[in-house]
Amino acid sequence: MVNTQAIFDHLDSLEQILDYKVSIYTTYQNSLDEMSVNLAPKNGNLSDDDRKILLAQLSDLAGIRLNLQVVEIDQIWEPESGMKPNRFIDLRETN
Repeated sequence: MVNTQAIFDHLDSLEQILDYKVSIYTTYQNSLDEMSVNLAPKNGNLSDDDRKILLAQLSDLAGIRLNLQVVEIDQIWEPESGMKPNRFIDLRETN
């Protein structure tokens, strides 16, 4: 069970993050849940040190394997899809 609100709260508290999108999915090789976080930093990038620190913080909060990707803001929020961005996507299959 992942506490996504703790992840959102942490990302919302970081001044250098403009926006983010969190996706959770299941890997088929080992049937474990993994999480992907796409970030749009305010200045367009994160230093390697900031990325490593943030990855460790988010992995600790999530308690599962986490991938971190720096992306452009238009890969996170598409204005034509609505006024409010969808910050969480659950891609796991439900049975």
